Amino acid sequence: MSVMHVLSSFHFGLRGYSEKVFAEVLGYSKRNLTKLDVMQTFYVLMNKYFPRPGTKPYLFNSTSTILVKRELELIPAFKHLAEGFFQVPYTVIGAKDSARETFKRLNKWVATRTNNRFKYIMDDIRSSEEVIALNVIYFKSAWKYKFSPYENSAEIFYNRGMINKAKEIPMMFMMHSLKHYSSTYHRILELPLKNQKLNMYIFLPKSIDGIYETEVDLERSVTEDLPKMQRTNMTVYIPKFEFQSSAYLSKCFYGLNGMKSFKPDPDDLSAMFRNKYSSLGELYHKTYMDVTEEGFDIPLNSSKTPSLSVWTRKSMLFKVTHPFVFVIRDPGTQIILFIGRVYELFAKV
Repeated sequence: MSVMHVLSSFHFGLRGYSEKVFAEVLGYSKRNLTKLDVMQTFYVLMNKYFPRPGTKPYLFNSTSTILVKRELELIPAFKHLAEGFFQVPYTVIGAKDSARETFKRLNKWVATRTNNRFKYIMDDIRSSEEVIALNVIYFKSAWKYKFSPYENSAEIFYNRGMINKAKEIPMMFMMHSLKHYSSTYHRILELPLKNQKLNMYIFLPKSIDGIYETEVDLERSVTEDLPKMQRTNMTVYIPKFEFQSSAYLSKCFYGLNGMKSFKPDPDDLSAMFRNKYSSLGELYHKTYMDVTEEGFDIPLNSSKTPSLSVWTRKSMLFKVTHPFVFVIRDPGTQIILFIGRVYELFAKV
């Protein structure tokens, strides 16, 4: 969703064919969503899931901006609406010397918003790029039910789904009553987060090299399988991992209607810029996620808590030893905030 709101803020200012292309890429055409629908939806969602700093505790920390060269003459009315409804500030940059200062401030701003996980994002803007979007999301999970801090062990994880790529990786351990479902290509485990509105779902392929089948089936599985999940006594082993990714999202336009590149017509940008537009730059997206044992204890009635021997005998094993997909989702609204794939892990030194 973090990437979507940046792209949607730009889509909000487009007209003509360029607007049509963005609407198709973002899936709005398929769902018959108007710009007003999108604007109102993101205003509600951004305030719910990505509150402004200082307003209340939040789980996700998203930092976004769109860099615009001064020569384009950004229209103030558009800037006001885009920043107000989508929470994406537009940063105007001038000549190369002032641009260096802009990037210095930008890197410092991003480092502050991501607890110094990202200290250096970018240092220059190519002369051919007049608009560049930057999106960084930082998320640290907090579990509703704690993983044991005492039962950790190193286990084999088959990187890339290959036996000859196996590595020993620190595992987290938990025994608890959790929702589980076994689908055709994978098993699904629900891990509630401390923020009770959100859950993480682990989609574990049934074969060590089955990640492709799981990814292809993911959209159907989220819609059809998650409602079928049943609470079961589970013994869980999941690797500790830091998830970091960087991507250039211009690729989302490649292949659409046979296009190899996308360049908006100047007239399609008349609601955004006073001057003619020459080149759409990149959208840089970076993500950081830290998954550890940290969580939130939920007191249990001791008389109803099974002993270790009874629990082990009656529980179902869920052991993550090969590539998997994870989804962070609000079960109430069914909104997906994040989808990631863990394909290869390395033990921290």
